[in-house]
Amino acid sequence: MAYVYDELMDDVPYNQWVQFTQSLLGESSSHSSMKLLDLGCGTGTLTLSLAHLFDEMVGVDQSKTMIDVAKEKTQHTDQKVSWIESDIRELRLEQSYDIITSYCDVVNYLTDHTSLEEMFDTVYQHLNPDGLFIFDSHSLSYIEGLINAEMFTEIREDLSYVWLCEAGEQPGEIIHDLTFFVEESDGLYRRFDETHTQRVFPVNEVRQLLESKGLSIKTITGDWGETNIEDADRIFYVCQKTSC
Repeated sequence: MAYVYDELMDDVPYNQWVQFTQSLLGESSSHSSMKLLDLGCGTGTLTLSLAHLFDEMVGVDQSKTMIDVAKEKTQHTDQKVSWIESDIRELRLEQSYDIITSYCDVVNYLTDHTSLEEMFDTVYQHLNPDGLFIFDSHSLSYIEGLINAEMFTEIREDLSYVWLCEAGEQPGEIIHDLTFFVEESDGLYRRFDETHTQRVFPVNEVRQLLESKGLSIKTITGDWGETNIEDADRIFYVCQKTSC
């Protein structure tokens, strides 16, 4: 999927994540000397879009093929970004960062409390004192909307897909069954099948887990700060490292 991921995501408003991040940093140029760690970077599109704001950036993803695509992109730019293949729950680096991000509902792939706690441990260990952790999650109402819609399809010249959604066994859980048909050089189409499981936890549960790991909530907002969380499709958490 990594090599068609960017085509499938070509309508994602990455600029809104960039603007939201910049709004939290303020207008000062002092953040240009900061270091950022991006957890769950995928093919690096959003990471590279953020790169001009920071002095040093590291993108992490557990998918080797996603990281390979990200590295290919860096070869054609002068942006200095390091790429690391790792499970974000197990990441252990020998440096710390001023900002840690985890955007585009990465956190929803952590479907139990233990996994969330392990990720928040990773964040705490890699944040500088008073550093910020910014991430987003689907809202429960958005997930329920996908489940009710059940199926999405799109047909393009060189790529088509069928996307089925159903409720999982756990509260707030959704199963995505995806079938892709990708055109190859001989004009024939190859079929790929993938299953993704995501889960949304109530805001209060996420808040309690964060605070138990030394990450205090600065703000929780909806849709890049444009709506309240009750009406949002996407919920944004802005946290700061504190002493346990």
